[in-house]
Amino acid sequence: MRLSIEEDGSVRLPDELLARWGVSPGRKVEARVEKGRLVLLPLAIEGDPFEEGIRKPDDQGFEKAMRKEAEEKAAAREAFERALGEKHDIDMEKEREERERWL
Repeated sequence: MRLSIEEDGSVRLPDELLARWGVSPGRKVEARVEKGRLVLLPLAIEGDPFEEGIRKPDDQGFEKAMRKEAEEKAAAREAFERALGEKHDIDMEKEREERERWL
């Protein structure tokens, strides 16, 4: 595919090429020359959850994520069980009076 360099130095990348590359307009890229060739590399999107993996792959990443999710679920379950076990004193007569007052 042949492209033209515009007078201002810009190059328009066709939609077909962007789609094959897996990037969309507005995405930031890094440009560098390697062995006489212009190389464009997409930069990580800010807030991208996969950014860390792009910089340094972690073969234990999935397992770590699953462990963290399991720990969070266990903590939530423990808090729920603790709340269920607590004594909740409710004055039913006072509740009835309050309800009647608002209705």
